Amino acid sequence: MQNSKVLLWVGLGCGGLALVSLAACGGFLFLGLRAATGNGEVSTKVDELFREVDAGDFAKTYQTETSPELRRVTSEADYVRLGRLIKTRLGALKSKQVSNINMRQVNATSTVDVTYTATFERGTGTIHAVFVKSLGNWQLNQLQVNSPEFAKDFSTAVCPKCGEPHAESAKFCPKCGEKLPQPPPADAEQPR
Repeated sequence: MQNSKVLLWVGLGCGGLALVSLAACGGFLFLGLRAATGNGEVSTKVDELFREVDAGDFAKTYQTETSPELRRVTSEADYVRLGRLIKTRLGALKSKQVSNINMRQVNATSTVDVTYTATFERGTGTIHAVFVKSLGNWQLNQLQVNSPEFAKDFSTAVCPKCGEPHAESAKFCPKCGEKLPQPPPADAEQPR
């Protein structure tokens, strides 16, 4: 009987020690994740970039918020075009949630590679961003936005019956099936 009490106390002590160790490891992992992402600085940077996209001021972030590596491989015109495409096709960023994160520290360079599942004004998508910490500031090194909205035909006109956007060359509305008015042929004479 005495041995079973001792075994019970040893078992409870070991189990409690294991729980404390597990909680401590989880806490250290959480604190490490927060420290590596700049206590939310990267998430805030992503929010700021998308606010600039929505405001039509994405161009001003090219010189101030991007890394030299990004500027070497992406022209300012292409960067601005990406912001315009996001604004036109997706609209404002409504919410985002981290789906994957990878942090690296090599000598004095910190890198955070993060993917978000995002909800925009006009649909859903994913945001993949890579940030590099340089001189104490997180700079955008890569930005990729994927959404089913980008796969849709570029809309340049709307259906006169239901208002659904469609390509100018469409013969029928993709929503209601209404026959669409066709633009005059390019070589047709214009009335004077």
